Amino acid sequence: MSAAEDHTRWREQRRTAVTAPTGNLALVETRWTGAVPDIEAVQEGMPDSITVTP
Repeated sequence: MSAAEDHTRWREQRRTAVTAPTGNLALVETRWTGAVPDIEAVQEGMPDSITVTP
């Protein structure tokens, strides 16, 4: 594999990683409520592309 091909492959892998749902460029919403979250209630009605964590 040439250096150019290797760089192209790396660039595509990096782009995929940083734009993934939990990658560096992910849009993150944080809610500090102090209460234990009801993950199922929060996730209800959300698209599959949304990741909800406690």
